Amino acid sequence: MLRKSAHLVTIVVWLAACAACTESAPSDAGIDAATAPDGGATRDGATPLDGSTPLDGSTALDATGGDGGTPSGSCVTGGLRGGGTGDRIVLAETSPGEIYRPDLSAVGPGDTLVIPAGSYTGIELRHFRGAEGAPVTIVNEGVVVTAWIRVYFAEHFRLAGSRVGGEYGIQVVGPSGVGVAISTATGHYEVSGIEVDGTSTSSVDAGFLFKSDPDASVPETVYPGWTIDEVWIHDNYIHGVTGEGMYIGHTYPGGDPYHGGLVPVRLGHVRIWNNVVEDTGWDGIQLSNAREGAVICGNVVRGFGRLSIDAQRAGIILGGNTEGAVFDNLVVNGTGNAIEVFGYGECSVHDNVLLDTATLAGEDVIYVDGRPSTVETNPTLRVVTERNVIRNGSRSFVRHANNDGSMRPGVIADNRLCDALDRPLVSLISTGAGDEVRDNVLAETCDAP
Repeated sequence: MLRKSAHLVTIVVWLAACAACTESAPSDAGIDAATAPDGGATRDGATPLDGSTPLDGSTALDATGGDGGTPSGSCVTGGLRGGGTGDRIVLAETSPGEIYRPDLSAVGPGDTLVIPAGSYTGIELRHFRGAEGAPVTIVNEGVVVTAWIRVYFAEHFRLAGSRVGGEYGIQVVGPSGVGVAISTATGHYEVSGIEVDGTSTSSVDAGFLFKSDPDASVPETVYPGWTIDEVWIHDNYIHGVTGEGMYIGHTYPGGDPYHGGLVPVRLGHVRIWNNVVEDTGWDGIQLSNAREGAVICGNVVRGFGRLSIDAQRAGIILGGNTEGAVFDNLVVNGTGNAIEVFGYGECSVHDNVLLDTATLAGEDVIYVDGRPSTVETNPTLRVVTERNVIRNGSRSFVRHANNDGSMRPGVIADNRLCDALDRPLVSLISTGAGDEVRDNVLAETCDAP
């Protein structure tokens, strides 16, 4: 496990704010980079915007976890309010090395569930409910090491790891399958202060898997019978997993072909901030089917798409049937697109720092494309992409693809495009949506403004 000092993850001084939806980016048949004839950029050589601070990692972002703290800039603060006013219930082992509690219905609002220090083969908790302003709080007492954690049929709860001598208090180590799974009629929850370490195994499907597959026998899993509302994910550390770092929400909002075409429930009011996700085989952070103003901000995603699987190698995804913003993130070193947006309505991608991503041929650093819902009648997608710092990428630095022609014109403005003076402007910014393209700057270096 990493100690506290190792959790100081370097991040540049200047971060960009961005709203994006990420899944796989298809080829852009019929989209010509020349649709942005001049790239809206100013070729000024080595002149920085205004400042002199280099992108050298001299400023740190500390994902310390467990305190509901405030990430950088204008990112999210806080989490679920209240809790800790009821009974304190210690969860003893139900068999050697395992905690399995299938019926916690006696647990009430404000109660605290305590996981004692120790090593476990697994922890599973089901059927409990807190209340607004009085969530059930699940905490560690000493260092807890487990192969997995699962929570089902629960509402208004907080899974909150706290530090112990500089270590994460809840450590999910070498899981087979999924590190932390929250599913089936869950909502109004917060997850913080958890480490998922997949470096010792090659079979970790995802660090976090928070979604519900539709099941006709469980009405809460089928749209429109339920909404997984108010999900807060912050100050966690996920590294070395084979699949996605975070898989949040269902990626088949129009109907799940693996579950009889049933339409899955939607998420609402999702906030993902101040997490560190490193060295994933597939995507870093994937959020889909999350409506009503999703936010992904203040995160560090580094070393994503290691397995180079097509459509599974993005840094951050704001996916189908999602409306929201992606901003103040640092995304570094990945084979696929740094940020993808496939949502609806008003989305933004801004103030992010995106360095050395999209290294495989045909990949873009920021990729946007409309994917209209076949269930809800949504406003068509419009994206504002601005004030991002971008260094390197095999194809476009910013591409608003609009493959099906459904997108409304947005804005691509005030982005700093670094170390690309030898490339034609039309190869760096491409729009198929008739966007306003202006005030982007080409520079030799990525000095922060």
